[in-house]
Amino acid sequence: MKNFKKVILAGAMLLSVGTMSVPTASVSAAKAKCNTNVTSTQSNTSKKFTSGNLCYKVTGNNTCTVTGLSSQGKKSSSCSIPTSVTCNGKKYKVTSIANNAFKNCDNLKSVKVSNCVSNIGANAFKGCDSLKNVTLGKGVSNLGSNAFSSCNSLKSVNCGSTIKTLGSNCFGNSTCRVVR
Repeated sequence: MKNFKKVILAGAMLLSVGTMSVPTASVSAAKAKCNTNVTSTQSNTSKKFTSGNLCYKVTGNNTCTVTGLSSQGKKSSSCSIPTSVTCNGKKYKVTSIANNAFKNCDNLKSVKVSNCVSNIGANAFKGCDSLKNVTLGKGVSNLGSNAFSSCNSLKSVNCGSTIKTLGSNCFGNSTCRVVR
């Protein structure tokens, strides 16, 4: 009930005063730090945001997954998945690459995945025809089904010995070899 009274009081003050302004510099600085697109403020795990060339989705209190390239990164030929990313002053550990994240990204030629990423989802890089070089961090333990299938230019994937699960058809339709 207290919050409701505060909202009513704030609304009445706004009506009596007119408009309220926020310093443009503060808004610009916040946008420059992290371009957020919050789909719901109810749960922290429903936040989606972009930072640089990549899009992310919050998956836990301090973790997130890469969901694809941002509009800024659509024409990038290389991609480096970071260990962590900061949004609105909060640091998130990047732990996975989502299903279909980079599917059919024809401009992508090289990918480097950090050591914090443990899971690469199904179809994550499927159909990336120009993809030639992939370096997986030491933390990657799971490659989903079709993760790199139909990557016709892919010749080798450099990875650690920590991969425990290879999904079905993980490298299907490519002449790729795994280098450990």
